Amino acid sequence: MRILDPRDPSIPEIGPANEPLVRAINADDLVAAFEENGLAAERQFAGQLLSVTGEVGMVHRASSGALVVNMPASIFGAVACSFPETAFDELAALRRGQRLVVVGECVSGRSLTVRLKDCAIPKAPDPAGEAAAGRAA
Repeated sequence: MRILDPRDPSIPEIGPANEPLVRAINADDLVAAFEENGLAAERQFAGQLLSVTGEVGMVHRASSGALVVNMPASIFGAVACSFPETAFDELAALRRGQRLVVVGECVSGRSLTVRLKDCAIPKAPDPAGEAAAGRAA
């Protein structure tokens, strides 16, 4: 498992320069860290902004009312990503097995489920828009 150092200048930023850097990790490695030693993983990831890559499992509304995308990892584990209500249409378009990147704050890793809150699906850069911006400069 390779964990990126947030001070590493090669880690891309998401958003304006004054926003925190995002630590990138795949769902399998994140769940494996909590399975290996939950306390050590909590110390390492809790409160951190993570960019988690995985496959869409179940997309649903939790009993709390939150919109949730589960990314299965390992045999029993998963990453549960909670989204705001404004993401409803975007989440409704997801399909099981689809590869997905989610950015959110790591809250906990209990019962083999790692929870992220305040999640978003980052928009892919528009190469045509970047090229046009480059010509205008």
